[in-house]
Amino acid sequence: MNYTDEEIVKMVLAGKKELFGMLVDRYQLPIYNLMLRCAGSGEDAADLTQDAFVRAFDRLPKFHGDRRFFSWLYSLALNLLRDWQRKKTTRRAKHHLLEHEALDYGKEVSQDFGPEDREDLHLLEKALFHLPSHTREILIFRYRHGCSIKEVAKAFKISESAAKMRLKRGIEQLRDMFEQEDTNESQKN
Repeated sequence: MNYTDEEIVKMVLAGKKELFGMLVDRYQLPIYNLMLRCAGSGEDAADLTQDAFVRAFDRLPKFHGDRRFFSWLYSLALNLLRDWQRKKTTRRAKHHLLEHEALDYGKEVSQDFGPEDREDLHLLEKALFHLPSHTREILIFRYRHGCSIKEVAKAFKISESAAKMRLKRGIEQLRDMFEQEDTNESQKN
């Protein structure tokens, strides 16, 4: 049966706790990708993903349905990630993601793309890694996950106008990177 997220939440809160697994199945990949982009390690990302779902399950009674479940979960995962990063930086210097690491967009996306599209996707991934993490995550949350400006603002705890401005600046930064790349390519030829 295809239940909405909100229907599943209501049933879980009513005692059918095993249905929470449906939410995990739906959102495990996007939450794992968020964690992987920031943690840089598959093992850390898997642990953080599990922690995010445990935290979501524990805090499910606090979900009031004033926004989509995914937005609420993503916000919760971001907070968990921030806590983890703070702890990590106090233990040792922050490690940067290697430039050649790619975002895992899932098999569905890569199968739909042709060779030229895959190259464009690779360039976009590379450009995203050069953005500050807060800008990168806002862009991914808005465009990759199709969230509204209102949901972006709530998830990142900023005003809607600040969300719009950060999205605009992030897109401008990406555009500048691509223009610079085009200029470099033209000079080589």
